[in-house]
Amino acid sequence: MATIVRIDRKSCLPDEVANGLRGILSRDGLIVYPTDTLYGLGTRISKEGIVRVFKAKRRPTKRKPPILLSETHKALDLIEPTNMFWKLARKYWPGPLTIVAKASVEAPEHLQEWGYVGVRLPDNCVAREIAEIAGGYIIGTSANISGEPTPSTIKSIYKIFGDIVDMYIDSGPLTGPPSTVVLVEKDRVKVLRKGVIEIDAFSL
Repeated sequence: MATIVRIDRKSCLPDEVANGLRGILSRDGLIVYPTDTLYGLGTRISKEGIVRVFKAKRRPTKRKPPILLSETHKALDLIEPTNMFWKLARKYWPGPLTIVAKASVEAPEHLQEWGYVGVRLPDNCVAREIAEIAGGYIIGTSANISGEPTPSTIKSIYKIFGDIVDMYIDSGPLTGPPSTVVLVEKDRVKVLRKGVIEIDAFSL
């Protein structure tokens, strides 16, 4: 049976909620949680957890989910940083910019197999705390069925996933828009998805 908790979007996690999340995430359970854009569907970045996310969203496995970070430096465990990565991170993080970069040789093997990993530091203390509980990183894909709109309320999201999700964290309606997604290769930036941030590579 899923647990639903209500948390003010400007507050951080109460101890009892954090403890519940530790238990859920330790077994690769699924959670729905607020970010600075939309509600996210997440779990640990373990291979088993990611498979659960794919199945719940009915997402094609070729579409790799983004990973939200607890702190900027956690990106170094997952991607190979370039000068352009640091320029973008300093200018736009924490915030709604997902940076896709080459996977690090230090990343878990199943993430290295992706080739590239998308990372983001959200401007939301709940999302960052959850990432910290999960080890510094949490899957941060939108809480919807792949290809369909993301509902703005927990009530609507629960109708989609029901008890497949172990915990829903309700912070009221979240309407986005989604994060901007960019691919960084050396000093080149390519916009993969337009979002709330408009990237002008020439101004970086």
